[in-house]
Amino acid sequence: MASHPNITPFDPAFDSEKISALRNALSSSRPPLDDALPEIQDPSEHGITPKFASALWNSWQNTFDWSTAAAKIAKWPHCLAKFPSPGPSTENDLSIHFVHQRSSNPNAVPLLLIHG
Repeated sequence: MASHPNITPFDPAFDSEKISALRNALSSSRPPLDDALPEIQDPSEHGITPKFASALWNSWQNTFDWSTAAAKIAKWPHCLAKFPSPGPSTENDLSIHFVHQRSSNPNAVPLLLIHG
């Protein structure tokens, strides 16, 4: 018999201590070197490019507004689906955070974006 998830509303609040820890880690590091990878046709084949990583480091260190990002994210209806694992232990239960936003178009195709 399949287990059904328990779906509940979820508040994706940003943890200010974790943001402070990230800023401290960034301030004690340096941006990636643009020439860290050898000459290859497409450096993105090996992950993000050093140029992108450097721009991201600079943004998070100097200009990114975490409060604005948190406010934008909080506008969506967030939920958490908890799938119980088989057996008596809850150690291997699976929790999946998702946004459930219905389209105003009755013929819209459902869209599922996932990451892992």
